[in-house]
Amino acid sequence: MKKNSFLLFCHFLFFFQTIAQDTTLIKRKLNIEFSLSTVLSNFELEHTFGEEIAKPYSDMTIGIMLRFNYEINKKHSIGFGFNHYLSVASVDFILDKDKYQLPWQIEGPEDYNIRILSFPITYAYSIPLTKTLIFKPAIAYNLSIPISFIIFSDVDVNSSLGDSTNFYTANYLPNKFFNHGIWIEMGIKKLLKNKNELKLSFIKNIAFQKNLVAKYTFFPDRPKHISKGKIKKGFGFIGLSLSYILTHKKKKNKIEKI
Repeated sequence: MKKNSFLLFCHFLFFFQTIAQDTTLIKRKLNIEFSLSTVLSNFELEHTFGEEIAKPYSDMTIGIMLRFNYEINKKHSIGFGFNHYLSVASVDFILDKDKYQLPWQIEGPEDYNIRILSFPITYAYSIPLTKTLIFKPAIAYNLSIPISFIIFSDVDVNSSLGDSTNFYTANYLPNKFFNHGIWIEMGIKKLLKNKNELKLSFIKNIAFQKNLVAKYTFFPDRPKHISKGKIKKGFGFIGLSLSYILTHKKKKNKIEKI
């Protein structure tokens, strides 16, 4: 029993010594990344009743992100971030003056902005291209929370004519708070003279599922022209991101990785 304990203790010392050596030889860094992005959200419309009037419409919005990156070594890193952006649920349409007996032609879109807070957990791999340029693909698990639906209850939107007749109504539903997906990032990183970094990235968030966000109705008071549908979103997007990274780099030690 004592012999086994002694052998186990020796193995532990050897393992601890290996870890200590790796910690000395491999330089680990915690970097802070600030990002500004322009994103295009995706969603779908599901027509459910009457004439099909609505069409999906997408618009670019702005997002900001703060991410903490831990560099395991020169090639591998992991990160955790806080990302905030607007996801726009837009219904586009053209209502002809003569066809719908309107005082004038009415055109969309009708927009509703949903503020999203997401938490990407990232793994990245660095591929040197030159001494100052690095290709850095990354993949992340991304959990998204619609802040608007947490702070507020369901929201009713009414668009009416001059005589107060509604031609469009929508009810936005806070029935599901969480959504998750895969974040893919393809970035080119530039090493700056001050040892910090600048990165330009193509980003895409692929949602695992789409939730019912709203139900809409055209001409709710006119049975002849009434049209109904649903807006579904997974809070996915594509876009471009510009990042500035504080590396906290120090001068290289004499000891280098074997």
